[in-house]
Amino acid sequence: MLPFSTKMVATFAVALLTAVLALSQSTAPDSTPRNTLADYEPGLVKKIDAFGPLFSDAIPRSNTETAVPRDFVEDLQVPDGTKVRVLVKAPAPANPAKILKVAPIAPGQTPNEYFAAAITQAISGGYAQLVFPKATYNFVAPATKGVSHVVIKGAKDLVIDGQGSTLNFASPLSGGVGISNSQRLVFKRFNLDWPKTLMASIGTIVSINNKANTLRVRIAPQYHVDASTQIVALTPWDAKSDPANPHFSLTSFYKEQYTNNTGTRFVGNQTFEIPYYNHFIQVGDVFLVRHFGAAPWMSAISAGGHDIDFEQVNVYASPLMGFSISGGNGYRLSHCSVTRLSTARLISSAADAVHAADTVGDIIIEDGTFAYQGDDGLNIHGAIGGTAKAGQDFLHWTVGGEGSWAPYGWAKNDPIGWFDNVLGFHGTTPFQSVSHAPSGLHRRSGSS
Repeated sequence: MLPFSTKMVATFAVALLTAVLALSQSTAPDSTPRNTLADYEPGLVKKIDAFGPLFSDAIPRSNTETAVPRDFVEDLQVPDGTKVRVLVKAPAPANPAKILKVAPIAPGQTPNEYFAAAITQAISGGYAQLVFPKATYNFVAPATKGVSHVVIKGAKDLVIDGQGSTLNFASPLSGGVGISNSQRLVFKRFNLDWPKTLMASIGTIVSINNKANTLRVRIAPQYHVDASTQIVALTPWDAKSDPANPHFSLTSFYKEQYTNNTGTRFVGNQTFEIPYYNHFIQVGDVFLVRHFGAAPWMSAISAGGHDIDFEQVNVYASPLMGFSISGGNGYRLSHCSVTRLSTARLISSAADAVHAADTVGDIIIEDGTFAYQGDDGLNIHGAIGGTAKAGQDFLHWTVGGEGSWAPYGWAKNDPIGWFDNVLGFHGTTPFQSVSHAPSGLHRRSGSS
Protein backbone atom coordinates (compact mmCIF):
# COMPACT_ATOMS: atom_id res chain seq x y z
CA MET A 1 0.00 0.00 0.00
CA LEU A 2 1.35 3.47 -0.95
CA PRO A 3 2.15 5.93 1.85
CA PHE A 4 -0.22 8.90 2.18
CA SER A 5 2.39 11.42 0.94
CA THR A 6 3.06 9.33 -2.17
CA LYS A 7 -0.67 9.12 -2.90
CA MET A 8 -1.00 12.92 -2.66
CA VAL A 9 1.96 13.48 -5.02
CA ALA A 10 0.53 11.01 -7.52
CA THR A 11 -2.95 12.57 -7.32
CA PHE A 12 -1.52 16.10 -7.80
CA ALA A 13 0.57 14.94 -10.78
CA VAL A 14 -2.48 13.39 -12.49
CA ALA A 15 -4.53 16.53 -11.85
CA LEU A 16 -1.77 18.77 -13.24
CA LEU A 17 -1.36 16.59 -16.33
CA THR A 18 -5.12 16.64 -16.93
CA ALA A 19 -5.21 20.44 -16.70
CA VAL A 20 -2.26 20.85 -19.07
CA LEU A 21 -3.83 18.50 -21.62
CA ALA A 22 -7.16 20.30 -21.41
CA LEU A 23 -5.46 23.67 -21.88
CA SER A 24 -3.39 22.48 -24.82
CA GLN A 25 -6.44 20.94 -26.49
CA SER A 26 -8.43 24.14 -26.10
CA THR A 27 -5.71 26.46 -27.45
CA ALA A 28 -4.10 24.34 -30.19
CA PRO A 29 -6.56 22.41 -32.36
CA ASP A 30 -5.06 19.41 -34.14
CA SER A 31 -5.94 20.94 -37.51
CA THR A 32 -3.71 24.01 -36.93
CA PRO A 33 0.02 23.68 -37.71
CA ARG A 34 2.08 25.01 -34.79
CA ASN A 35 5.47 25.28 -36.43
CA THR A 36 5.08 28.14 -38.88
CA LEU A 37 6.74 31.54 -39.00
CA ALA A 38 3.41 33.16 -38.10
CA ASP A 39 3.36 31.26 -34.79
CA TYR A 40 6.68 32.78 -33.73
CA GLU A 41 6.99 36.11 -35.55
CA PRO A 42 3.50 37.37 -36.53
CA GLY A 43 4.84 40.91 -36.90
CA LEU A 44 7.43 39.79 -39.43
CA VAL A 45 4.80 37.90 -41.40
CA LYS A 46 2.65 41.03 -41.51
CA LYS A 47 5.57 43.02 -42.94
CA ILE A 48 6.25 40.32 -45.54
CA ASP A 49 2.58 40.23 -46.56
CA ALA A 50 2.70 43.97 -47.22
CA PHE A 51 4.90 43.21 -50.24
CA GLY A 52 2.46 40.67 -51.67
CA PRO A 53 2.11 36.90 -51.35
CA LEU A 54 5.10 34.58 -51.15
CA PHE A 55 6.60 33.46 -54.45
CA SER A 56 7.21 30.01 -52.94
CA ASP A 57 3.44 29.58 -52.57
CA ALA A 58 2.94 30.09 -56.31
CA ILE A 59 5.34 27.46 -57.66
CA PRO A 60 5.28 23.64 -57.49
CA ARG A 61 6.95 22.15 -54.43
CA SER A 62 6.90 18.50 -55.46
CA ASN A 63 8.35 16.56 -58.36
CA THR A 64 5.55 14.49 -59.90
CA GLU A 65 7.70 12.39 -62.25
CA THR A 66 7.38 8.63 -61.96
CA ALA A 67 10.27 7.07 -60.07
CA VAL A 68 11.77 3.61 -60.50
CA PRO A 69 13.29 1.59 -57.63
CA ARG A 70 16.86 2.80 -58.32
CA ASP A 71 15.94 6.50 -58.18
CA PHE A 72 16.53 8.67 -55.13
CA VAL A 73 13.29 9.99 -53.65
CA GLU A 74 12.72 12.05 -50.51
CA ASP A 75 9.20 12.68 -49.17
CA LEU A 76 8.91 15.23 -46.40
CA GLN A 77 6.51 17.66 -44.81
CA VAL A 78 7.56 21.29 -44.32
CA PRO A 79 6.46 23.38 -41.31
CA ASP A 80 3.36 24.83 -42.97
CA GLY A 81 2.05 21.30 -43.52
CA THR A 82 2.84 21.14 -47.25
CA LYS A 83 4.15 17.81 -48.50
CA VAL A 84 7.27 17.97 -50.63
CA ARG A 85 8.65 15.26 -52.92
CA VAL A 86 12.23 15.52 -54.20
CA LEU A 87 13.46 13.23 -56.97
CA VAL A 88 16.92 12.62 -58.43
CA LYS A 89 16.89 9.98 -61.14
CA ALA A 90 19.56 7.29 -61.25
CA PRO A 91 21.38 6.15 -64.42
CA ALA A 92 19.33 3.87 -66.64
CA PRO A 93 21.86 2.45 -69.14
CA ALA A 94 20.76 0.33 -72.07
CA ASN A 95 23.30 -2.34 -71.10
CA PRO A 96 24.04 -2.25 -67.33
CA ALA A 97 26.72 -4.94 -67.73
CA LYS A 98 28.84 -2.87 -70.11
CA ILE A 99 31.70 -1.75 -67.84
CA LEU A 100 34.94 -0.04 -68.87
CA LYS A 101 37.75 -0.87 -66.43
CA VAL A 102 40.64 1.41 -67.26
CA ALA A 103 44.19 0.07 -67.26
CA PRO A 104 46.72 1.83 -65.00
CA ILE A 105 48.13 5.09 -66.28
CA ALA A 106 51.02 4.63 -68.73
CA PRO A 107 54.54 5.95 -68.02
CA GLY A 108 54.85 9.53 -69.29
CA GLN A 109 51.10 9.97 -69.66
CA THR A 110 49.61 12.89 -67.74
CA PRO A 111 46.45 12.32 -65.70
CA ASN A 112 44.86 15.04 -67.85
CA GLU A 113 45.34 12.90 -70.97
CA TYR A 114 44.51 9.68 -69.13
CA PHE A 115 41.15 10.85 -67.77
CA ALA A 116 40.18 12.64 -70.98
CA ALA A 117 40.72 9.53 -73.10
CA ALA A 118 38.84 7.23 -70.72
CA ILE A 119 35.86 9.58 -70.32
CA THR A 120 35.60 10.10 -74.08
CA GLN A 121 35.66 6.34 -74.67
CA ALA A 122 33.02 5.68 -72.00
CA ILE A 123 30.62 8.31 -73.32
CA SER A 124 31.02 7.51 -77.02
CA GLY A 125 30.88 3.76 -76.37
CA GLY A 126 27.67 3.85 -74.34
CA TYR A 127 29.24 2.28 -71.24
CA ALA A 128 27.22 1.94 -68.05
CA GLN A 129 30.26 2.26 -65.77
CA LEU A 130 33.75 3.72 -66.01
CA VAL A 131 36.09 2.40 -63.29
CA PHE A 132 39.51 3.90 -62.59
CA PRO A 133 42.19 2.02 -60.63
CA LYS A 134 42.71 3.47 -57.15
CA ALA A 135 45.75 5.74 -57.25
CA THR A 136 46.99 9.25 -56.61
CA TYR A 137 46.92 11.26 -59.83
CA ASN A 138 49.07 14.40 -60.00
CA PHE A 139 47.66 16.61 -62.76
CA VAL A 140 49.46 19.31 -64.71
CA ALA A 141 47.98 22.72 -65.46
CA PRO A 142 45.60 22.53 -68.45
CA ALA A 143 46.92 24.17 -71.61
CA THR A 144 43.88 26.47 -71.71
CA LYS A 145 43.32 28.64 -68.66
CA GLY A 146 39.87 28.15 -67.15
CA VAL A 147 39.34 24.66 -68.57
CA SER A 148 38.88 22.05 -65.85
CA HIS A 149 41.55 19.44 -65.19
CA VAL A 150 38.85 16.76 -65.68
CA VAL A 151 36.11 17.50 -68.23
CA ILE A 152 32.87 15.48 -68.40
CA LYS A 153 30.61 16.73 -71.18
CA GLY A 154 27.55 15.05 -72.66
CA ALA A 155 27.58 12.02 -70.34
CA LYS A 156 24.34 10.07 -70.06
CA ASP A 157 23.38 7.11 -67.88
CA LEU A 158 26.95 6.65 -66.66
CA VAL A 159 28.65 5.83 -63.35
CA ILE A 160 32.24 7.08 -62.95
CA ASP A 161 33.96 5.30 -60.05
CA GLY A 162 37.36 6.35 -58.69
CA GLN A 163 37.53 3.59 -56.06
CA GLY A 164 39.01 6.05 -53.56
CA SER A 165 41.46 7.76 -55.90
CA THR A 166 42.96 11.15 -55.07
CA LEU A 167 43.07 13.81 -57.79
CA ASN A 168 45.75 16.43 -57.08
CA PHE A 169 45.13 19.47 -59.26
CA ALA A 170 47.79 21.92 -60.36
CA SER A 171 46.38 25.31 -61.34
CA PRO A 172 43.91 27.38 -59.29
CA LEU A 173 42.94 29.11 -62.53
CA SER A 174 41.44 25.85 -63.80
CA GLY A 175 38.58 23.93 -62.24
CA GLY A 176 38.99 20.51 -60.74
CA VAL A 177 36.13 18.55 -62.31
CA GLY A 178 33.81 20.24 -64.81
CA ILE A 179 30.51 18.54 -65.66
CA SER A 180 28.21 19.98 -68.33
CA ASN A 181 25.33 18.93 -70.59
CA SER A 182 25.02 15.63 -68.74
CA GLN A 183 22.14 13.66 -67.30
CA ARG A 184 21.72 10.70 -64.97
CA LEU A 185 25.41 10.70 -64.07
CA VAL A 186 27.04 9.32 -60.92
CA PHE A 187 30.53 10.52 -59.91
CA LYS A 188 31.77 8.66 -56.87
CA ARG A 189 34.68 7.70 -54.60
CA PHE A 190 37.14 10.51 -55.37
CA ASN A 191 39.24 12.84 -53.22
CA LEU A 192 39.99 16.27 -54.71
CA ASP A 193 42.85 18.53 -53.68
CA TRP A 194 45.27 21.33 -54.62
CA PRO A 195 48.11 20.22 -52.32
CA LYS A 196 50.74 22.61 -53.67
CA THR A 197 48.58 25.74 -53.68
CA LEU A 198 48.72 27.93 -50.57
CA MET A 199 45.03 28.62 -49.93
CA ALA A 200 45.52 30.53 -46.67
CA SER A 201 48.10 31.58 -44.12
CA ILE A 202 48.29 33.19 -40.69
CA GLY A 203 49.22 36.86 -40.44
CA THR A 204 49.62 39.47 -37.70
CA ILE A 205 48.83 43.17 -38.04
CA VAL A 206 52.15 44.98 -37.48
CA SER A 207 51.17 48.57 -38.28
CA ILE A 208 48.22 50.78 -39.24
CA ASN A 209 48.46 54.08 -41.16
CA ASN A 210 45.20 55.91 -40.49
CA LYS A 211 46.16 58.86 -42.68
CA ALA A 212 46.82 56.66 -45.74
CA ASN A 213 44.08 54.16 -44.84
CA THR A 214 46.49 51.23 -45.08
CA LEU A 215 47.68 48.50 -42.78
CA ARG A 216 50.54 46.02 -42.89
CA VAL A 217 50.12 42.31 -42.21
CA ARG A 218 53.12 40.02 -41.68
CA ILE A 219 52.65 36.38 -42.71
CA ALA A 220 54.04 33.69 -40.40
CA PRO A 221 57.41 32.34 -41.64
CA GLN A 222 56.17 28.78 -42.31
CA TYR A 223 54.08 30.04 -45.24
CA HIS A 224 55.87 30.87 -48.49
CA VAL A 225 54.62 34.17 -49.94
CA ASP A 226 56.07 36.67 -52.40
CA ALA A 227 55.05 39.56 -54.64
CA SER A 228 52.76 37.27 -56.68
CA THR A 229 50.68 36.24 -53.63
CA GLN A 230 47.12 37.57 -53.56
CA ILE A 231 45.37 38.89 -50.45
CA VAL A 232 41.62 38.33 -50.82
CA ALA A 233 40.36 38.51 -47.23
CA LEU A 234 41.39 38.82 -43.60
CA THR A 235 39.34 36.86 -41.08
CA PRO A 236 40.02 36.95 -37.32
CA TRP A 237 41.76 33.76 -36.21
CA ASP A 238 41.43 31.90 -32.92
CA ALA A 239 44.38 29.70 -31.97
CA LYS A 240 44.01 30.07 -28.19
CA SER A 241 40.58 28.78 -27.13
CA ASP A 242 41.20 25.39 -28.77
CA PRO A 243 44.94 25.04 -29.61
CA ALA A 244 44.50 21.55 -31.02
CA ASN A 245 41.87 22.80 -33.47
CA PRO A 246 42.46 26.47 -34.39
CA HIS A 247 39.69 28.06 -36.45
CA PHE A 248 37.89 31.27 -37.36
CA SER A 249 37.23 33.47 -34.34
CA LEU A 250 33.63 33.26 -33.20
CA THR A 251 33.90 36.39 -31.06
CA SER A 252 35.79 38.86 -33.29
CA PHE A 253 34.05 38.13 -36.59
CA TYR A 254 33.18 41.84 -36.96
CA LYS A 255 36.85 42.53 -37.75
CA GLU A 256 36.73 40.59 -41.03
CA GLN A 257 37.84 42.53 -44.10
CA TYR A 258 37.65 41.67 -47.80
CA THR A 259 40.15 43.29 -50.14
CA ASN A 260 39.79 41.03 -53.23
CA ASN A 261 43.47 41.71 -53.90
CA THR A 262 42.81 45.37 -54.66
CA GLY A 263 45.61 47.72 -53.64
CA THR A 264 47.83 44.94 -52.30
CA ARG A 265 51.58 45.65 -52.17
CA PHE A 266 54.35 43.26 -51.08
CA VAL A 267 56.94 45.18 -49.07
CA GLY A 268 59.29 42.30 -48.22
CA ASN A 269 59.96 40.38 -45.00
CA GLN A 270 56.75 38.33 -45.39
CA THR A 271 54.78 41.59 -45.17
CA PHE A 272 51.99 43.07 -47.29
CA GLU A 273 50.48 46.52 -47.28
CA ILE A 274 46.75 46.52 -48.01
CA PRO A 275 43.86 49.01 -47.83
CA TYR A 276 42.49 49.58 -44.33
CA TYR A 277 38.66 49.52 -44.37
CA ASN A 278 37.61 47.92 -41.11
CA HIS A 279 38.53 50.29 -38.29
CA PHE A 280 37.88 47.66 -35.62
CA ILE A 281 41.21 46.08 -36.60
CA GLN A 282 44.09 46.76 -34.23
CA VAL A 283 47.87 46.24 -34.24
CA GLY A 284 48.63 42.77 -32.89
CA ASP A 285 45.44 41.16 -34.16
CA VAL A 286 45.97 37.72 -35.69
CA PHE A 287 44.13 36.85 -38.90
CA LEU A 288 43.57 34.00 -41.27
CA VAL A 289 44.70 35.46 -44.59
CA ARG A 290 42.84 33.99 -47.54
CA HIS A 291 44.70 34.07 -50.84
CA PHE A 292 41.82 32.83 -53.01
CA GLY A 293 38.03 32.90 -52.98
CA ALA A 294 36.85 34.97 -55.96
CA ALA A 295 37.12 35.07 -59.75
CA PRO A 296 39.17 34.22 -61.77
CA TRP A 297 39.92 31.20 -59.59
CA MET A 298 37.90 28.05 -60.08
CA SER A 299 35.97 25.46 -58.06
CA ALA A 300 36.79 21.87 -57.18
CA ILE A 301 33.56 20.68 -58.85
CA SER A 302 31.39 22.67 -61.26
CA ALA A 303 28.29 20.82 -62.45
CA GLY A 304 25.38 21.65 -64.71
CA GLY A 305 22.83 19.20 -66.05
CA HIS A 306 20.02 16.94 -64.94
CA ASP A 307 20.17 14.27 -62.22
CA ILE A 308 23.84 14.49 -61.26
CA ASP A 309 24.78 12.34 -58.27
CA PHE A 310 27.94 12.65 -56.15
CA GLU A 311 28.75 9.87 -53.71
CA GLN A 312 31.72 9.71 -51.31
CA VAL A 313 33.45 12.69 -52.92
CA ASN A 314 35.76 14.56 -50.56
CA VAL A 315 37.11 18.04 -51.29
CA TYR A 316 40.20 18.90 -49.23
CA ALA A 317 40.93 22.26 -50.86
CA SER A 318 39.48 24.53 -53.52
CA PRO A 319 40.39 28.01 -54.78
CA LEU A 320 36.68 28.89 -54.94
CA MET A 321 33.69 26.62 -54.19
CA GLY A 322 33.79 23.00 -53.11
CA PHE A 323 30.70 21.95 -55.08
CA SER A 324 29.34 24.57 -57.51
CA ILE A 325 26.01 23.55 -59.03
CA SER A 326 24.39 25.76 -61.68
CA GLY A 327 21.37 25.32 -63.93
CA GLY A 328 19.37 22.17 -64.57
CA ASN A 329 17.79 20.10 -61.84
CA GLY A 330 18.24 16.96 -59.79
CA TYR A 331 21.45 17.04 -57.73
CA ARG A 332 22.42 14.64 -54.96
CA LEU A 333 25.38 14.79 -52.58
CA SER A 334 25.57 11.65 -50.45
CA HIS A 335 28.38 11.01 -47.96
CA CYS A 336 30.38 13.89 -49.44
CA SER A 337 32.57 16.34 -47.59
CA VAL A 338 34.36 19.65 -47.90
CA THR A 339 36.83 19.84 -45.04
CA ARG A 340 40.52 20.40 -44.38
CA LEU A 341 42.93 17.48 -44.15
CA SER A 342 44.63 18.80 -41.01
CA THR A 343 44.98 21.94 -38.92
CA ALA A 344 48.09 22.79 -40.94
CA ARG A 345 45.88 23.34 -44.00
CA LEU A 346 43.79 26.01 -42.15
CA ILE A 347 40.75 25.99 -44.51
CA SER A 348 38.99 23.75 -47.00
CA SER A 349 37.30 25.64 -49.85
CA ALA A 350 38.21 29.30 -50.11
CA ALA A 351 34.55 30.28 -50.58
CA ASP A 352 31.33 28.24 -50.19
CA ALA A 353 31.42 24.52 -49.47
CA VAL A 354 28.25 23.87 -51.52
CA HIS A 355 26.85 26.56 -53.81
CA ALA A 356 23.71 25.90 -55.89
CA ALA A 357 22.72 28.71 -58.27
CA ASP A 358 19.72 28.98 -60.60
CA THR A 359 18.61 25.36 -60.52
CA VAL A 360 15.03 24.24 -61.09
CA GLY A 361 15.18 22.24 -57.86
CA ASP A 362 15.29 18.64 -56.64
CA ILE A 363 18.42 18.84 -54.50
CA ILE A 364 19.27 16.11 -51.98
CA ILE A 365 22.18 16.60 -49.57
CA GLU A 366 22.60 13.85 -46.99
CA ASP A 367 25.17 12.47 -44.56
CA GLY A 368 27.81 15.06 -45.44
CA THR A 369 30.43 17.11 -43.62
CA PHE A 370 31.10 20.73 -44.63
CA ALA A 371 33.57 22.61 -42.47
CA TYR A 372 36.33 25.23 -42.39
CA GLN A 373 35.19 26.81 -45.65
CA GLY A 374 35.84 30.50 -46.27
CA ASP A 375 32.20 31.47 -46.75
CA ASP A 376 28.80 29.75 -46.70
CA GLY A 377 28.51 26.09 -45.82
CA LEU A 378 25.42 25.78 -48.04
CA ASN A 379 24.09 28.48 -50.38
CA ILE A 380 21.05 27.74 -52.58
CA HIS A 381 19.63 30.64 -54.58
CA GLY A 382 17.88 31.62 -57.79
CA ALA A 383 18.43 34.51 -60.14
CA ILE A 384 16.75 37.89 -60.38
CA GLY A 385 17.07 39.79 -63.63
CA GLY A 386 15.68 40.32 -67.10
CA THR A 387 13.79 43.23 -68.61
CA ALA A 388 10.20 43.63 -69.73
CA LYS A 389 7.85 46.52 -70.48
CA ALA A 390 4.11 46.91 -70.11
CA GLY A 391 2.29 45.38 -73.08
CA GLN A 392 5.16 43.07 -74.06
CA ASP A 393 4.71 39.31 -74.06
CA PHE A 394 8.42 38.50 -73.87
CA LEU A 395 11.25 38.75 -71.37
CA HIS A 396 14.74 39.71 -72.49
CA TRP A 397 17.16 38.07 -70.03
CA THR A 398 20.34 40.11 -69.71
CA VAL A 399 21.84 39.01 -66.41
CA GLY A 400 25.52 38.00 -66.39
CA GLY A 401 27.56 35.83 -64.06
CA GLU A 402 25.72 33.10 -62.19
CA GLY A 403 22.35 34.50 -63.28
CA SER A 404 23.16 33.75 -66.91
CA TRP A 405 22.68 30.05 -66.16
CA ALA A 406 19.04 30.42 -65.17
CA PRO A 407 17.30 30.50 -68.59
CA TYR A 408 18.99 27.30 -69.70
CA GLY A 409 17.21 25.37 -66.96
CA TRP A 410 13.76 26.67 -67.83
CA ALA A 411 11.26 24.61 -69.80
CA LYS A 412 7.90 25.28 -71.46
CA ASN A 413 5.13 26.02 -68.93
CA ASP A 414 7.62 26.72 -66.13
CA PRO A 415 6.30 29.60 -64.00
CA ILE A 416 8.29 32.80 -63.68
CA GLY A 417 7.61 35.35 -60.96
CA TRP A 418 7.21 39.05 -61.57
CA PHE A 419 8.54 41.51 -58.97
CA ASP A 420 8.59 45.26 -58.60
CA ASN A 421 11.61 47.39 -57.71
CA VAL A 422 11.27 46.56 -54.00
CA LEU A 423 10.87 42.83 -54.74
CA GLY A 424 7.15 42.85 -54.11
CA PHE A 425 5.69 39.75 -55.79
CA HIS A 426 2.97 40.36 -58.40
CA GLY A 427 2.21 36.87 -59.70
CA THR A 428 3.49 34.33 -62.19
CA THR A 429 3.12 33.50 -65.84
CA PRO A 430 4.17 30.36 -67.76
CA PHE A 431 6.67 30.35 -70.61
CA GLN A 432 5.44 29.40 -74.07
CA SER A 433 8.69 29.38 -76.09
CA VAL A 434 12.38 30.26 -76.00
CA SER A 435 14.79 31.73 -78.53
CA HIS A 436 18.45 32.69 -78.29
CA ALA A 437 19.03 36.15 -79.71
CA PRO A 438 22.50 37.56 -80.55
CA SER A 439 22.16 40.14 -77.77
CA GLY A 440 20.79 37.85 -75.11
CA LEU A 441 18.09 35.29 -74.46
CA HIS A 442 14.37 35.82 -75.03
CA ARG A 443 11.57 33.96 -73.33
CA ARG A 444 8.03 34.39 -74.62
CA SER A 445 5.53 34.35 -71.81
CA GLY A 446 1.85 33.52 -71.64
CA SER A 447 -0.83 35.66 -70.07
CA SER A 448 -0.31 36.50 -66.43
